[in-house]
Amino acid sequence: EIPDDGVSISMKMADNLGVEKGDTIKWHIVGNDKWVSTKVSSIHADPISQGLIMTPDYFEDLGLNYTPTSIVTSQNVTSDYNGIKAVNTLDTAVSNWNEISESMLSMVSILIFFAALLAVIVLYNLGLLSFTEIEREIATLKVIGFETNNLRKLLLTQNLWFTSMGFVLGIPFGYLLMKSMTDSAGPSFQFPITLSPGNLMLSFIITFSLSI
Repeated sequence: EIPDDGVSISMKMADNLGVEKGDTIKWHIVGNDKWVSTKVSSIHADPISQGLIMTPDYFEDLGLNYTPTSIVTSQNVTSDYNGIKAVNTLDTAVSNWNEISESMLSMVSILIFFAALLAVIVLYNLGLLSFTEIEREIATLKVIGFETNNLRKLLLTQNLWFTSMGFVLGIPFGYLLMKSMTDSAGPSFQFPITLSPGNLMLSFIITFSLSI
């Protein structure tokens, strides 16, 4: 909801400028030298467009000329009217959005597949390397009198400990890595990072299944 007594600033711009809700900011329109001071009444999230949002009445109360560039209506409008450059229907907008979503979903699916494949290869090679390094120790324990089941439990416990440490340390470091990647996208884009319990549980199951 757009506030009536101030402006709403995008979250990425607020972070870059160090602005919080309730602060007063000073700004001007490109091509207009008139500076105005407004109160930040709310902060909104927008992934691709950063800036200020306000109502037309509040914009004109600041002494600025409001000129709409697009109109959203439920009526049937054609481009035959003077002043109308193009008409986009809701079905067209939904279709375009679905195409973009499908493309993004395909890219994400490919990334997830190769990430899982990389996890399998890395964990397998680490397990093989670990076994090769302690092969002599295992042979010594076997000579001393340790049974095969006890050695299996020992190796399994070792793998679980290493996997647990890697999983716990990988969450914060992975979050920081993703944050640095999204921050490098530039000041005009915002990609929020969400760590849900379901995703953490799924990654936990996959990681420990491969480790075992």
